[in-house]
Amino acid sequence: MIPEVVSVVLDRRPADSEPYTFPTHCPVCDSETVKPEGEAATRCTGGLSCPAQRKNAIKHFASRRAMDIDGLGDKLVEQLVDEGLIESAADLYELASKRDELVALERMAEKSVDNLIAAIEVSKSRPFERVVFGLGIPGVGEEMARVLANHFHTIESLEKAVLTDFVESGGIKGVGRKGAEALVGYLESNPGLKFEGNHFIPFLADLKIKGVGIKVAEAIAARYATLTELREASVDELENAKRVKVPGFAEVSASNVITFFHQQHNLDVIEKLATAGVTMVAEESKQPVGELPLEGLVFVLTGTLESMSRNEAKKKLQLLGAKVTGSVSKRTDYVVAGSEAGSKLVKAEALSVKVIGDDELQELLRSKKEL
Repeated sequence: MIPEVVSVVLDRRPADSEPYTFPTHCPVCDSETVKPEGEAATRCTGGLSCPAQRKNAIKHFASRRAMDIDGLGDKLVEQLVDEGLIESAADLYELASKRDELVALERMAEKSVDNLIAAIEVSKSRPFERVVFGLGIPGVGEEMARVLANHFHTIESLEKAVLTDFVESGGIKGVGRKGAEALVGYLESNPGLKFEGNHFIPFLADLKIKGVGIKVAEAIAARYATLTELREASVDELENAKRVKVPGFAEVSASNVITFFHQQHNLDVIEKLATAGVTMVAEESKQPVGELPLEGLVFVLTGTLESMSRNEAKKKLQLLGAKVTGSVSKRTDYVVAGSEAGSKLVKAEALSVKVIGDDELQELLRSKKEL
């Protein structure tokens, strides 16, 4: 149960109370703090290097869905940090040179240490998307980490990213969605409309289209010099809106990424990871930017597939731009049903969601286009 603050009881407030000022820097590591728009929490941007976040950051980095370092459990991470053997995730890759200190730890034997060092070495080859997820960027889960890896391809590109790489403003200033639809609709329903003369702005304003006054007409005329050019414009081209260039990353989530990569302490840890040989480039087999034929489509996998595991199917669909979720809704485009499919198949049929089987999935993956 989550409580809600209804009002402030002012008559119970002490007379000497002063407004609380949230810190601009973390009291532990002195990194800048941020409060994303629409969120209640003020967060430290120290990320990978803040002592207060250190243990959890390393645990996340080593977790099964990130770098999957076998044998590096939560208790061992805490032990390594407490003993001063590691301070960040990057220090894991220097533990091979501290073998004697590791063997001396409680509940650690030579075989355990050798297995741990080997597992850490193996983790260097994890796919770039898992490295991005492992970094613990605020608000970036597995799916969004995959999108970042596929879109930017390299850690250098991510480090240099700015807001306009994620979101850009487009359209005509002052033209909303309804205004754009009204303008396009008017021009389509009046194919015989002609403009002759040199006063395009008053001509547009005099059409009395909802939302198109003199100021908007001026903005339209600055972009489209003739009526012929204006007729070719779509609603999306006219609407003044911010357009997302990286799927799933609007201004707030994009700002989280940019802030993370603008913090020098995070860059220092990333540089150490790269020097250690951790993958910092997307696999060559991934779809190039701009070639994601299934982008925008939502899939749900259920039952047992004959040709591959559900996890393999998920990865192949994601490489083509699809989003794979765990539950069926009206927004689902396809349900891939294998043998012994359960309630998800029932719900898909109830919602009239298209259901495909193993063979159709194989065809979709081969043709790389919607069925």
